[in-house]
Amino acid sequence: MDGVTLCRTLRALSPDTPLIVSSGGFSGRSETKALEAFKELGLRHILHKPHNADVLLRTLAQVLQERRLSSPPKPPQA
Repeated sequence: MDGVTLCRTLRALSPDTPLIVSSGGFSGRSETKALEAFKELGLRHILHKPHNADVLLRTLAQVLQERRLSSPPKPPQA
């Protein structure tokens, strides 16, 4: 299963789950098509390899912050 198919499958199973894509290359024609497909799926976080841990951690923090801000607060539990 390629990355685009995986992301489509995950979106079908859980549309609200944030996804981060990490790929080794978007330089050729098929890679450009994959990049367009990711964007059509609404993926906003696409990391280009090589990237370091700092880039990944900042991206994860951003995704978690966006998720926290977009989720309604949970009622207190008794």
